[in-house]
Amino acid sequence: MLSLSPALAAVFVGLASGVVIYLLFGVRGRRQAESHAGVDVLAAMKWREFAHLVLEALRRQGYVEQDVERQPGDSGFDFVLGRDGQRYLLACKQGRAYRLGEQAVREFATAIRMQGAMGGVLVTLGQVEGFAREVATAHRIELIDGETLWQRVAPLLPQELRRGVHKQAESGSNRRLALGALGSVALALTVFTLMEPESKPPLAAASIVSDRPLQQAPPVRPGSSAAELPPLPKLSEAEFAERRVAAAQLVGKLPNIDSASWSTRSTLVIALRDTRDGRAADPVEESCRILVQYEELRFTRLQIEPPPGDDAPVRWRQCR
Repeated sequence: MLSLSPALAAVFVGLASGVVIYLLFGVRGRRQAESHAGVDVLAAMKWREFAHLVLEALRRQGYVEQDVERQPGDSGFDFVLGRDGQRYLLACKQGRAYRLGEQAVREFATAIRMQGAMGGVLVTLGQVEGFAREVATAHRIELIDGETLWQRVAPLLPQELRRGVHKQAESGSNRRLALGALGSVALALTVFTLMEPESKPPLAAASIVSDRPLQQAPPVRPGSSAAELPPLPKLSEAEFAERRVAAAQLVGKLPNIDSASWSTRSTLVIALRDTRDGRAADPVEESCRILVQYEELRFTRLQIEPPPGDDAPVRWRQCR
């Protein structure tokens, strides 16, 4: 299995999250922000100005407004349109808070039948809810929500107005991108911190052994606990490292042990040698016999690795 260093893993996570954030906030988020700002502009218009903008967008789809004697809002629709010799109705719901549900669509479908129209167009700056779209499809009604409407009418607006909407959307998107970038950095630092291995003291040369004499661990009385034992001697980091190296070297020289190395400050990894000598001493007992000579190493945990090619599982033992 591919193993990544903490730094490489952190960089990978940071870049991956950065790409996701850019796609969400930079591409999709900016488009949504621009549509949101554009709908705000449409909602601020007078109804007549808004309706004529919708009519102009529909004219580009082949619809033509028909001159009919009626008032806007009568009978559940606002305009009568014609296309390809067929009649269509148009209803415009300008409010952003409007919730276009199944019932509103059915009422509009009733108006279409009463007028003998082929279908209709229902425009809202609010939200389409429930099964409204399914009902609209069944009655040949096209539903246009705020985001879709903005995409259709934006080219019809003055360039200065469109530029202002784009600038507003870009400003909000850049703020979200900045926050997302900070989140990516924080995530990368978290990954690096979690994967960073426990710091190990520098290994000393094989010939270096501390001048401080070995301190035999006092015998442990049955039933006694570690809290009752005398305190460990105070050693500097260099002295502690030297004594750990010396102990590992002695353990590694045992006849049935191939190597011994420290994985953490309190865990000694012992790799067993492939030997079939039944008279060889137990590696755990022999290793602990050496380690308990060091007061500060007597509670060492042993990680026993099987010989190469042996399917036996890794074992864990503790000297005390």
